[in-house]
Amino acid sequence: MSSVIPEKKFEGKIVSMRGNKLVMSNKAGKNHSHTLAKDVTITCDGKSCNAEDLKVGCKVRVTTKDDHRTVAVLIESLDRHAEYTVIAAK
Repeated sequence: MSSVIPEKKFEGKIVSMRGNKLVMSNKAGKNHSHTLAKDVTITCDGKSCNAEDLKVGCKVRVTTKDDHRTVAVLIESLDRHAEYTVIAAK
């Protein structure tokens, strides 16, 4: 039996990025704090990048696992290419 853990996605803008801690705000202005997983994948406009490349004000989509919603496993910076953005379900 497969034990796939569902993912949760958060979209917004970076408020701060220090070490392995990311704080982002959503469209409603509420802040979410995430710790980067040791094996986090980070992309900037579809290309692999590092946490140091993430800047305050950048649009991001942060993916977590449902069982650990504060641990980011994927961070996608979406500033330059709209085609990488996903329209949130209504």
